[in-house]
Amino acid sequence: MNKGTTLIEIIIYMGIFGIILIVLSNFFISTIEIKRESEAVSYTAQDVRFLLQRLTYDIKNATSITTPATLGAQGSVLTAVVNGVTNTYTLTGTNLTLNGVQLNGYNTNISNLSFQRLGNNGGKHSIKIALTVTGKVRKASGLEVAIVQTAVALR
Repeated sequence: MNKGTTLIEIIIYMGIFGIILIVLSNFFISTIEIKRESEAVSYTAQDVRFLLQRLTYDIKNATSITTPATLGAQGSVLTAVVNGVTNTYTLTGTNLTLNGVQLNGYNTNISNLSFQRLGNNGGKHSIKIALTVTGKVRKASGLEVAIVQTAVALR
């Protein structure tokens, strides 16, 4: 009439508990990896959207663009006069800056920045924008990279 658990029962309970812990651990690890992947994609996509919207707004509302100066000219600096204010976009290290203020988020790097003046002589000009946005959050497959190229016409 001994009441208690036997050694075999304890081993079975520990085995079942161990299997449950392994399954839960794998679930949490998978959840964390999915979160990191999602963050990497999100940071990069947000910066691409914001930078293109900001550049598009300034170029469309510019009264003049002084850099790049001539048709076909290409460079890593864009200088536009918008509502009487001179805005200069440039690459400072791995950040896109507007008059010295960083525009991209802290979770991304900008590279391969290029502005090119396009158009016809006597016609409206447009600016071709090319840049690469690289996320700093590492995914299992590597860093998230977005290569962007677009053209925006002056009004």
